[in-house]
Amino acid sequence: GEMLMSTEEGFDVVDRAQKGVSIDDPDHLYVPGKVILLYRKWQDRKKRREELEAMEQAAKDKGEKFVEEEAVKEQEPLPVFCVRTDGVADPLRLIEIDSDMVMDHLTGSYHTMVDGLK
Repeated sequence: GEMLMSTEEGFDVVDRAQKGVSIDDPDHLYVPGKVILLYRKWQDRKKRREELEAMEQAAKDKGEKFVEEEAVKEQEPLPVFCVRTDGVADPLRLIEIDSDMVMDHLTGSYHTMVDGLK
């Protein structure tokens, strides 16, 4: 199908949404004190999902079983980036609902992210 907007337009929408939530808004995810913001780039995560989908399709085409957990273990971990900021950082101004949101905030994910900084 035809895209509704370009990737750049999508990032602009998120940027405007983050800036549209004032610091005193009750929906602002204010975190007091210093914040260590760990993240992986959206583009890297998208590429990884596409690689896994291609691997799954290749296995299906060959009539082989595909186990995503095993395929993920065989891949190099994605790079982790870190920013020291405060509780009014733009990424804390909204929750992005996507397939990774819940998994990213489990204890195991925090350990993985910190290990990725080494």
